[in-house]
Amino acid sequence: MPELTEDPAEPEVNEAEEYQQSLSPSAREEFSRVLAGGVDPVTGTEEPGCLETSLSGADPDAPYERFADLLEEIRGASDLADQDPEVLAAWEAYRECLSSAGFPGVRTDPWELLDQRFTQEFPDDRMLEDDPRLPELVAWEVSLANAHLDCLEETRLEALRARATARGESEILARRAAEVDAYLAAAREWYGID
Repeated sequence: MPELTEDPAEPEVNEAEEYQQSLSPSAREEFSRVLAGGVDPVTGTEEPGCLETSLSGADPDAPYERFADLLEEIRGASDLADQDPEVLAAWEAYRECLSSAGFPGVRTDPWELLDQRFTQEFPDDRMLEDDPRLPELVAWEVSLANAHLDCLEETRLEALRARATARGESEILARRAAEVDAYLAAAREWYGID
């Protein structure tokens, strides 16, 4: 194995670093602020830097940016669906079904139980491929997955959630119809769709 040795030579300075070093201290500070973001000295507002903006890919003129609140509300319809009385009742029936199948304690996702079980068996998060506990855990996981599928079918939870989500989305689209039309027009123009 080769030995690591220190290179006494100075590291090469690239053109960007040369440019920064050529600036006055105040210009260098402004360059860093524009690049990395910070507080605008004139307005006092926090602004993202051009590096962050280019990495995020956000374009303030893009339809998904201009209509972000509309799109966010539409995406949130599924969360609101979980507050629908019919869906709440289906969730309760689903939890009771899982509990009757031997898997009590689910709040929103049966894989919570899987995570708890693995944490209990492997508290240090380390497991060997030939660990003797694995076959039993795999069998338990398969039983949990089958119970989950059976309970979804029995309670019709997914269908009820989908229907409540569709109702919520329809209400949002009707209430904000003018914005939806404006978004669609902007998206067609932005992406060059006829």
